[in-house]
Amino acid sequence: MIVETLKRIRPEIDAALAAVAAKHGVKSLTLGRMTYDPSGSFKGSIAGVMEGGLSVDAQMYEAIREYEGLPPLGTVFKSKGVDFTITGATRTGRKITATGNGKPYLFPLEGVKRVCGVTPKELGPILTNPFESNEERTR
Repeated sequence: MIVETLKRIRPEIDAALAAVAAKHGVKSLTLGRMTYDPSGSFKGSIAGVMEGGLSVDAQMYEAIREYEGLPPLGTVFKSKGVDFTITGATRTGRKITATGNGKPYLFPLEGVKRVCGVTPKELGPILTNPFESNEERTR
């Protein structure tokens, strides 16, 4: 019963947070993951970003963007006929966060690079096997 109630009230909470953000000039206010226990109590966390600020995901994306050769934050790409806008990267930098149809999604880094037409970086000379002897490498 509590899960159904939380699913019903979540859109209202999201709308209220958007109204508060607009009223106070905050770029975004979002309700994170909500947890509950069978006794009926529940909790969730609210995250926000001030105007001109970057979310944690956006900061991570900017940190890996040049190294990985990724397109700028906010780039739109198409997947399965849906337009997605790049919003950031996870803390490990292996998944890209994007929004599509008003919902957040995660994409593998390599998949986003492929869809956005990023070509692999020049890796330089191929590393040799450290267990080979010098004689074996020269043959």
